[in-house]
Amino acid sequence: GLSHIVVVSGFNVTIIIFVLIYLFSFFNLRLKIRIFLLIFCIVLFMGFIGFGSSILRAGFMSIVLLLAYGLGRKYLAKQSLFLVSLVMIILNPKISAFDTSFHLSFLATFSILFIFPIFKYLFNLNFEKIKSNFLRKFLQSIYEIFLITLSIQVVTLPYVCFIFGYISPLGIFANIFVLPFLPLVMLLGFLIFFFYFSNIISFALGALLSFFSSYIFFIAKFFSSFNVSKIEIDFSFLFLIVYYFCIILFLLFEIKRIKIKKYLEKENL
Repeated sequence: GLSHIVVVSGFNVTIIIFVLIYLFSFFNLRLKIRIFLLIFCIVLFMGFIGFGSSILRAGFMSIVLLLAYGLGRKYLAKQSLFLVSLVMIILNPKISAFDTSFHLSFLATFSILFIFPIFKYLFNLNFEKIKSNFLRKFLQSIYEIFLITLSIQVVTLPYVCFIFGYISPLGIFANIFVLPFLPLVMLLGFLIFFFYFSNIISFALGALLSFFSSYIFFIAKFFSSFNVSKIEIDFSFLFLIVYYFCIILFLLFEIKRIKIKKYLEKENL
C-alpha cells in the first residue's frame, strides 16, 4: 500500500515545478522563457529517471499544463490525461496491454480526477465548528488524504489483485501517516543537491532527511507486522471488466445527480 511513494509520478513533478518556480522568481525572466526552462527541466528530469511510463504520463501532463498557461488557454486535467495517454499509446502501442506501470499510473490519476471529487462531495465533513484554525486545517488535510487514498484504492485495487494476487488493506491507513511528510522528504533531497558545496549544511540536511526517512520505514514495518497487512485475493479478467464497467456507470450517474442537486440548491437560494 506504500509502494507508490518510491514511484516517480505527478506528485514528484509537481514539487519540482513549484521549487523551480520559486527559484525563477529571483530572476527577472519573461513568461515564455520561464515556461521554456520549466519544460526543459521536466524533460531533463524525465531523462534522469529513464522515461518510464509513470514519469512520462506525469511529465507530459505537466508540459501540457505549462503550454496552456503560456498560451493563455484553460487547462483541463481530465482531457489532458486522456490526450497524453492516447499519444503514449500511439507512440508505443504495447503499453496499452503489457505495461503495468502505465495502467496503474493512469488508473491512479483517473481516480484523483474523477472519483475523489465525488467522494469529497458525498462524504463532506464540516470542520468549521473547530475553533482552532491550525487544528481545523490539519484535520481537513488528513481527511482529504484519506479520501484521496480511498479513491485510488477503489479504482486500482481490483487491478492490483488481478496482476499480483494480493491486497494491502492497511495501506490506506499507512498513507495517512506517510503522505504529509513526502513533500518535506523530497525538498530535503533537493536542498542536499543544491548545497553539496557545504559539508556542514549538507550534513545537517542529510540528518533531517535520514530522520524522516526512518520514520517512513518505521510506519511501513509497523503496519506490515499485522497478520491482515497482506491478503491473497485472485480476481478474474471477467470480474475486472464488470467492475470497471460499474465504475463508469457510477461516475455517469453521480456526476449527473450532483449537477442536478447543485442546480436545485441554487434555485432554492
